Amino acid sequence: MTLEGLIKERGLRVILEPVVSIRRKTSVGRVARIINVSGPAGAQSRSLAGREGLAVDFDRWYRREALAAFKEAGAPGLLFLGFETAVLDMGVAGSGHLANLVKEMGLHPSDIVISIRESKVEDISVLKDFVARHRAQGFLIALMDVGVGHSNLERISLLRPDILKIGEGLVAELDKEFFAQEILKSLATLSKKIGALLVAEGVSTETQALAALDNGVDMLEGSFFSHGDGAMAEQISTLAERHKTFSLEKAKALKTREGGREPALRPLAGIGGTSRGRNRADPGPPD
Repeated sequence: MTLEGLIKERGLRVILEPVVSIRRKTSVGRVARIINVSGPAGAQSRSLAGREGLAVDFDRWYRREALAAFKEAGAPGLLFLGFETAVLDMGVAGSGHLANLVKEMGLHPSDIVISIRESKVEDISVLKDFVARHRAQGFLIALMDVGVGHSNLERISLLRPDILKIGEGLVAELDKEFFAQEILKSLATLSKKIGALLVAEGVSTETQALAALDNGVDMLEGSFFSHGDGAMAEQISTLAERHKTFSLEKAKALKTREGGREPALRPLAGIGGTSRGRNRADPGPPD
C-alpha cells in the first residue's frame, strides 16, 4: 500500500480544532488532528501506516497538511503539532525536516508547539537531542498524555517542556472522580513550579471544562469547542461566567464549612500542653 492509497482509502484529512483560554476569553491556538469521513482516525491510521512501513511518510504528510491549514487560517496564535517519538528510531532525528518545512511556508517556529506523544523510543538521548535542537530553533515543546496510563513523569524533568497536556483519560474522570481531581491539582502545582502551562485535552462537556479550570488548567481543547467561530465565542463567554460563579459558590461553601467547624474546635483550643493554650482562669496544676 502507498501513502496516497492509504489516505484515499480512509478519506483522511487534517483539521484544526481550537485551544481556548477562558481567562483571555478567546482561542489562543489550534491543535492539528487527523480525521476521516466517519470520525477521528489518527491513532488507527498511524498504526496501519507503521505496519505498512509508511510511518515516516505519514508523519511528514500530517505535518505538511497541518502547517498548510494553519497558514491558510492566518496563523492564529499557536499551532499544536503532534509528534510520534517512535519515528526518531527511523533515522529522522537530525533531518531538519520540520524546520525546513516551517521556513518554506513562511511561518515562525515560535508559533509552533511540538507536542510529543509518549510512545516507544529506543534511545532516550536521541529524544533529548531532538527537543534541545528544536527548542534552540525557537519551537515550543509540549508533553502529551500527562497523568494517564504509563506516561513517564520523569520525562518532564528530562525534556523540560513549555506545556503539559493532560491526557483525555484523566480529563474524562474530572467531573466525577476525586482521585483524578487530586492528580490534576498536583500536576497544576508542578506546572507552576517549572513555569509550564497546563492544557486539558479531550474536553467534551461543560462539567469537565469547569472541573479542569477549577483544578488549575490554563487552556482547554476538545470536541466541546468544535463549533463555528461565532458560536464558540459565545460558548467561551458563557463558560467564563459560569466558572466565575462556580468559583464564588465554592469559596462561599468553604467559608461556611470553616465557620461551622470553629465552635466545635473551641473546646480543643487549650490542648497542647503549653501555657499559651491554657485558659487564663486556670491556675494550672498545684505545686
